[in-house]
Amino acid sequence: LFQRGSFSSNDTKESAFVFSMYMVGLLPFGISKILSLYLYAKGEIVKSAKIATAVLTLNIALSLMLIIPLKAAGLALSSSISGFLLLALNINAFGVDRFLDIILQKKYISLVLANVVLYILLTLLKGIISAYI
Repeated sequence: LFQRGSFSSNDTKESAFVFSMYMVGLLPFGISKILSLYLYAKGEIVKSAKIATAVLTLNIALSLMLIIPLKAAGLALSSSISGFLLLALNINAFGVDRFLDIILQKKYISLVLANVVLYILLTLLKGIISAYI
């Protein structure tokens, strides 16, 4: 997919590393998006703006610290770490008890467990298939 033209195997490995750093923050950003939409719907735009400012400040500071040792992956990792702060602040604004009431429902716990089992099975299947390729 990536190794076309002057894109080498080293470039592919570096791109995979950057993508994996972005993957760290995928879940927090997804949940935060839902919670920030709730804040906007409730008319708490100032609170949402303060949260965004705090997260942006952290993101800039982390980017400056991580860009030299990790290069592009440092920028991706700083965004992902900032995503966790965004999630924590949005959960606090939404209400921790209300958030826990939603995510600790039996059907959601079952869904998470099913995904963990599926991940394990796919990892084992990948190992079996790679042995034959």
